[in-house]
Amino acid sequence: MCYNNSILDCLSDNLPFKVVQNLRSGEKGVSMYKTGEKPGKGRYYCTNCGQEVILDDDTDTLPPCPKCQNTTYRKG
Repeated sequence: MCYNNSILDCLSDNLPFKVVQNLRSGEKGVSMYKTGEKPGKGRYYCTNCGQEVILDDDTDTLPPCPKCQNTTYRKG
């Protein structure tokens, strides 16, 4: 259990390093998207390995990461 630490400290063992680094730096406004969503045209980056996925149509659906099968992305 995690009683004397911040929530981020408690969760950091289960989050990808890049996500923890962004949260610790105070980066705000980072939207997260999941596999199956249709977030619109743009470049999306896997939160686990950084693999880029490009959606070129507003009706395109985010796939699982082609490199590591992760299911969460941030927009680049």
